[in-house]
Amino acid sequence: MIRVPKWLKRTNRIPVKKHGIALAMFDEDAVSAVRRLQKAGFEAYVVGGAVRDLLLDIVPKDFDISTNATPTEVRRLFRRSRIIGRRFQIVHLYFYRGKKMRIIEVTTFRADGDEVISDENSGRILQDNLFGSASDDAVRRDFTCNALFYEPTTENIIDYTGGYDDIRRGRLRLIGAPAIRFRQDPVRLLRALRLGVKLNLTISQATQKTFALYAPLLTAITTSRLFDEFAKIINSGASANIIQRCAECGITDHILPAVSSGGDFFMNALKKADLRHQSGKDISLSFIIAALFWMPVRCRWLALQQEGMLSVAAMEQALEAANFPANNIVPRRVVARAVDLYFLVARFVGKVTLRRTRGVLRNPLFDRAIAFGTLCGGDIEPEVVQWWSDYQLAGDDERKTMIATKNPGTPNR
Repeated sequence: MIRVPKWLKRTNRIPVKKHGIALAMFDEDAVSAVRRLQKAGFEAYVVGGAVRDLLLDIVPKDFDISTNATPTEVRRLFRRSRIIGRRFQIVHLYFYRGKKMRIIEVTTFRADGDEVISDENSGRILQDNLFGSASDDAVRRDFTCNALFYEPTTENIIDYTGGYDDIRRGRLRLIGAPAIRFRQDPVRLLRALRLGVKLNLTISQATQKTFALYAPLLTAITTSRLFDEFAKIINSGASANIIQRCAECGITDHILPAVSSGGDFFMNALKKADLRHQSGKDISLSFIIAALFWMPVRCRWLALQQEGMLSVAAMEQALEAANFPANNIVPRRVVARAVDLYFLVARFVGKVTLRRTRGVLRNPLFDRAIAFGTLCGGDIEPEVVQWWSDYQLAGDDERKTMIATKNPGTPNR
């Protein structure tokens, strides 16, 4: 059970004239869903990250709802909805605007008690379907900044944990003792670093000192959950700083040891990803994973080519240096895409023919391979990458001339 001071459940209602968030800043579908729940006699709020982000002048990506209605009761109220989850059931509400669909997540207030099933050895929560009140739910959340409730009718923010003051003071504070909360769910270690860096919130020194102690517990978490959190880090806009902090705390040694060998190359890829995020561009996870494993692969690939092996054949052998099994949180499908990118870059090197160039240009990863080759710098001669980039834009006659110039005496076929 979570042991927290009694004052954490003291209700603090912050009026709109103090917190300054206008109702219009909240998603209208989320507000509509809250009002429908209230009209049916239930207690309901917009909760968590949306409230936190608006207080920090950040546009929220999601607007989640929390209520005292059970998942079955919520399902009865909303025709376009679905109950999901086993550890703790939640309801997804489906809203359509034109052809675009979006999901709003509804959770029932959770409580802490004897019905929560946890592993006796690790203390990790395995099953948690005990319902409670709004104040119970607040203290069950991970950080105080995520435990704020917004009530659209009154436009008040309801705060049971001091999260409002913590946000105003720029600090990220764990609810409860780290020894209990990190054991219950070690993924909170990653969340703490992600939120702290992304939102520019300070984590206390006492809490930070526990990161290395509880990092080994992450090995018991399913690889899918860990990679989901890794993907959130990559798409945070602050991935370089977050991954650096994770490495300093020893967290990556337990879940993604390739980070230690990725070096500056991997960090440069993360910095470019952060710039893309800030520009509103999509980020390719397979590109980032390719950058993560590149340095050991690159060393072996270049060495084999110096021994006289052709580029693509050398790449086939060099892949062993990546040691993918030791980094098993990365799904095979993502590894496969990264490997495809390696082989496409390897095909840039050496003699070219019309037939070969057609295959390279038809590859859906071509533009990504050009970007990766540029990132590689001296590993692949810049002239080679530029040649392929120019070749893509050239006409048929110009392509024949480019091939003849690149490979004197080689038939254009």
